[in-house]
Amino acid sequence: FDPDDPIGGKNSEGKRERPPFVGLSHELGHSEAFDEGTHKEDRGDKTPGTTPPIEEHAMKRETK
Repeated sequence: FDPDDPIGGKNSEGKRERPPFVGLSHELGHSEAFDEGTHKEDRGDKTPGTTPPIEEHAMKRETK
C-alpha cells in the first residue's frame, strides 16, 4: 500500500483514481480474508467485466 498513489483497479465507471483510504481498506480486506480463512488465490480467467475471486472479499471491504 502506498498512501501517495491514487491509482487502483478500475471501478464500476472504468475509472482508476481513488482516495488513499479506499486503497488501504482494500488491502485490509485481503488481510481480513486471510484471518478468516476465506482467502482465495483464484485470479479468474481475466474475462473482461468479471471480478476474480481473489478480489471479491477485498472489494466488499472497501465499500463498507
